[in-house]
Amino acid sequence: MILANVNLGVAIVAVQADRGIPYPAAGRGDLNDFFEHFFSCLLLNTPHLRVWCVAIARRERAKSSDVPFTEQSPARKFNQRLWVPSRHSILWLMLVRIMGTPMLDHLKANNRSWAERMVAADADFFRRLERQQTPEYLWIGCSDSRVPANEIVGLDPGELFVHRNVANLAPPQDANYLSVLQFAVDVLKVKHIMVVGHYGCGGVSAAVDGKRRGLVDHWLHPIREVYREHRDALDAIPDWSARLDRLCELNVIRQVRNVASDVLVHEAWTRGQDLRVHGWIYSLANGLVMDLDVTVSWPEEIERLR
Repeated sequence: MILANVNLGVAIVAVQADRGIPYPAAGRGDLNDFFEHFFSCLLLNTPHLRVWCVAIARRERAKSSDVPFTEQSPARKFNQRLWVPSRHSILWLMLVRIMGTPMLDHLKANNRSWAERMVAADADFFRRLERQQTPEYLWIGCSDSRVPANEIVGLDPGELFVHRNVANLAPPQDANYLSVLQFAVDVLKVKHIMVVGHYGCGGVSAAVDGKRRGLVDHWLHPIREVYREHRDALDAIPDWSARLDRLCELNVIRQVRNVASDVLVHEAWTRGQDLRVHGWIYSLANGLVMDLDVTVSWPEEIERLR
């Protein structure tokens, strides 16, 4: 919808140019008035902007003889300049129609169908979700759209607490990840934390392919550290794809170590909370997860991950 609104703004300027009144020629003040009013409406909300456009489209150009144009308010001058003669009425109807065009209706329809299926299978499903959230698991996974957490392990909404980012990292300086970790451990009292990577991870590949991509390069820096730490073993793998898959596994192991080393997890263990940190890898080729056998349930077990 925002894109449609911006397109509308461009179309308005185009109409002005067609009338022989390009805004730059109309004076800097009028141009500023236009953009100030337009973007104010845009930022308030879309329905407001739609009503504003319809109102302007229906208003006939004022030909007031009682108040000279130069003495009229900026808003009135703006409305007079913006009025589109009848020969442009079809264009205005198209613009108004664009403003009212439904967006992503197929996703909304999918949502309604999904909700109906859930209720048909379990009439109390959503009422139960409203009452509480008691997941036993925290999933720290990749943002990749091909790796849907709940579906992979067959859990319903409310049964899996999920944190996802590019390349399933658990950096100790990231406030977003730490907030999720604290809430999961201290409030939800989860029993299992699964760090889940996947083969063919684009983030892992981007970390070591030598190409520059901007901000994400900083985010992926920990993966380059893992690569340097295991460089000899990785370079001994001749196939590039197989080498990346092994790096995906090593990245998961490093993130398991990060999670298990965090003070929030250690405090939970100190107070006797039942909590384990697992490392899994998911295969896009067959839909199966593989346990990397790096589960940590006590601080002393962290050392074997080095």
